[in-house]
Amino acid sequence: MAAALCLLVRDRKGPTIDLQVLINPAPDLTGNGTIQRQNDGLDLIRWYATQYVADPNDVNSPYVSPIMAKDLTNLPSAVIILAEKDDLRRDGQRYADRLISAGIPTNVYIQWGIEHLAGNGARASSVARESLGVGVAALRGVFLKKTPHQELCS
Repeated sequence: MAAALCLLVRDRKGPTIDLQVLINPAPDLTGNGTIQRQNDGLDLIRWYATQYVADPNDVNSPYVSPIMAKDLTNLPSAVIILAEKDDLRRDGQRYADRLISAGIPTNVYIQWGIEHLAGNGARASSVARESLGVGVAALRGVFLKKTPHQELCS
């Protein structure tokens, strides 16, 4: 959703977003062409897609599947945190590669040896704390560059 929001804000000409932090992103909800159950590794993403859209064709919208956007220029810098054994890692890396190709400053952080973090809980495990720490450090870096008189969203 954060990646889609950045596209929407860009297309609507504001407000300004300084950084997108994507943790284990799912930038492609198209399910390889169908959101109907296929008994494969994408079925969980397909299920999420059915919860997110009313019309199955909407999964092709860049505001649902940001990787489908034809143009990724003029987006905020990105920090993308991926988990090595996560089924979403490939799509997250593809999205990062597309951002880089579009000239968007993008840092990719991969946590080796772990799966998707959702099951670990945000504060319950050291691996979840590690990924959140990377995101928080990136956000702090952006916020600390702002002077007290600047708004964080303008």
